[in-house]
Amino acid sequence: MPAVPRRWSGLNVAALHVGEAPDQSSAQDVPVELPPLAGFEGLGPHAGAVLGAIAVLGEDAQLSLTRHVAGLGLEDTLSAVELLTGAGVLANSMPLRFVDERTADLVLAGLTMPRQITLRLRAVERMRCIPGAAERVADQLARIGPIGLEWVPEVLSVAAAEAMDGGDWRSAANYLRSALAESPPPEQRVRISRQLALVLAQGNPQAAVMCLLQELRMHDTPGDVAETVRLLRRFAVWLPSTAEIARLFEESADQVHQRSQALAVELYLTRTTVSVFRPEGAVMLAKLERWLTAFARAGGPASRALTATKACTAALNEPGGGAAVELAVTAFDDAAALQEWPTCWLALAALLIAGDDEVTAQVCERAEAALQGSGAEMPRLGCDLVRATLQRRRGDLRSAEASLRAVLAGCGALGLPPSHSVVATATAELAEALVQAGKPDRARDELASAGLLGDIAHTGPSMHLARARGAVAAALGDHERALAEHLECGRLVAGWAELNADVLPWRLDAVRSMLRTGRNADAAALAGADEEAATVWNSPRAKGFAAHARALTAPPSSRAASLAVAAEHFHECGAALEEARALHELAAALRAEGRAEEAAATQARARELAGRCGAALPDDETGVPPSPALRASVLTTQERRIARLVAMGRNNAEIAGELALARRTVEFHLSGVYRKLGISGRRELADWRDEQHDG
Repeated sequence: MPAVPRRWSGLNVAALHVGEAPDQSSAQDVPVELPPLAGFEGLGPHAGAVLGAIAVLGEDAQLSLTRHVAGLGLEDTLSAVELLTGAGVLANSMPLRFVDERTADLVLAGLTMPRQITLRLRAVERMRCIPGAAERVADQLARIGPIGLEWVPEVLSVAAAEAMDGGDWRSAANYLRSALAESPPPEQRVRISRQLALVLAQGNPQAAVMCLLQELRMHDTPGDVAETVRLLRRFAVWLPSTAEIARLFEESADQVHQRSQALAVELYLTRTTVSVFRPEGAVMLAKLERWLTAFARAGGPASRALTATKACTAALNEPGGGAAVELAVTAFDDAAALQEWPTCWLALAALLIAGDDEVTAQVCERAEAALQGSGAEMPRLGCDLVRATLQRRRGDLRSAEASLRAVLAGCGALGLPPSHSVVATATAELAEALVQAGKPDRARDELASAGLLGDIAHTGPSMHLARARGAVAAALGDHERALAEHLECGRLVAGWAELNADVLPWRLDAVRSMLRTGRNADAAALAGADEEAATVWNSPRAKGFAAHARALTAPPSSRAASLAVAAEHFHECGAALEEARALHELAAALRAEGRAEEAAATQARARELAGRCGAALPDDETGVPPSPALRASVLTTQERRIARLVAMGRNNAEIAGELALARRTVEFHLSGVYRKLGISGRRELADWRDEQHDG
């Protein structure tokens, strides 16, 4: 063993080159002499080197690694270890460790930075040859900081993969950031940036998109950005649509457009499909149409995408939807659902927005058939959501609730967060359906459990969510809050579909809330605006909502006529629930005019329709569903007893035996319960609670 030098020996950088295995006989195996440390004087010439090695290695201080870092032979290392153990500095165990954990900090504090770097690089040199030690190597490198050695980024990249295997995305992200700080060559930098983006998507989606955008901004980014675009398209589908994420995607598409028009169109088309039902959707469609017009070739995929884009624009902005239905069907017929799903989805969205429910249902069925067995989960969930929307528009609340719960279950299986646009929209639709079924408390709970009742900055602005929150607030009696939500919905709709008075008819709900809060003049003005919009759009559904809103603000003498018109329009377009509500309020208006016989027949029809829909009818002309206690108060004592037993799960025969009644008598009373509570069957009594008895 050569004599120990009395100065720092410096780094043997040549031994650290890429791909070079450590040389067991390297000249680097020279001990780094430490200055005298307080409390360790007189422990021998090699004790300081061993102390420094153990302080650097921590839990990795195996004997072979320790002697390599210390730069000592085995015999000198063992002698120093024996001395330090006898002095009570080291524990008598393997791996080597200090008796007092504070000793490591004390030793490191006595080392100059060059000495610390030397020891850590020696540790790294040996540890990078140990299988599965990449994370330990990365931890040592992280303590050194960027050092400019070519092999370091690759080691840190491997460490990140190991960390992800263990579920630690934060450590993986830190390793990859350290790798980028080493300023690797452009090709390697791009690969590490993509790896970092995938890691960040686990917990910080905004940072994931920013990571790829920063790479696209680099002047020396390689020209082929296809893989980066593939990742961005994947993120476009899976990430939430907050305002900041939307902005990042906009800039990313613009950056890609400078390199590849075709790839930019692919990215922007994918992002637009996610945002078509959001406030920014109309602006995105206009930009997409410009890009496609400049790029599309007749008969190619871009040409079909352009047709679907024009269909959406027409559905949003042309009276009656213009040529939206024809364009959408053409685009869908010509596209292959699996290969060109974004185009097919825009075509389906255009049909839904245009309001042609029959054609929408047919195309949706064809899309589902094409997707069958493909494993394309997000497209399938999109079709399920369209079907649920159609069921709600027809007034089939039971089927809609089942479909929406299936959508949410599918989203949960895919790991989509509540902030994702599909989850937020499905939850909003479910909440509205529950309110219409007379279950506002459950609707509120659905929104609250998804984190969609308070601040919704994490989801971005949502028209569907604003309307659902307004419906819940109104049903629970908070009409000021309801009005604020309805007006917010209207503000968002106005920037999205200025002329379309059919797809998200918000004005009728706002009129009801205005009347409830004493804003009668505002309600009349809004009803007039709705009438004008419906005249321009010219669809039965839009006209029905406008006539209904006008009826609520009209003098009592003309209310019945407007409600009759509304009911006719709703009947024409198959909106059974809206027809039931209009008929229910028409019955009240007829009674007020002394037309009792007509009122009774109209009310019977309203109840029949509501029962078929699974809906609760409102209790007055402002359209607010009655409270359970109010509805139950009209039950007779016998009806209340029977309803209570049904809610407990008894069948008719059991109830008849328990109350000493004929089974037919039980059935007679039960029909009265259903009629008075505004429900259609015993299944809905499971949620009923007898307030007078239980309170």
